[in-house]
Amino acid sequence: MLKAQLLKHLLLSFNAFKPYEVMMRNLTDVIWSSIEKVRWWCRGDVRWLFYGVLIAYIIFACGWAIWQAQPLILLLISSNIANFSEHSMVYHY
Repeated sequence: MLKAQLLKHLLLSFNAFKPYEVMMRNLTDVIWSSIEKVRWWCRGDVRWLFYGVLIAYIIFACGWAIWQAQPLILLLISSNIANFSEHSMVYHY
């Protein structure tokens, strides 16, 4: 089962991961430009924040959400994450 999932993701190419990258970039941009303490903690290098947020999301998605949650719960979580990302960009600017 795991091999089939990995093969499916490899065959979908990088376009399948584009929404996740955009969401991570938006969230990173909002955090970076809003919280000065984060900029100090990352020593002025936004890559620390971007990859930290990305790793936290991957751990959450692969470690808990895929293996533990019911399908309806996954749908609710993903829709709320998408709304959070969209609205944070709207209210940020």
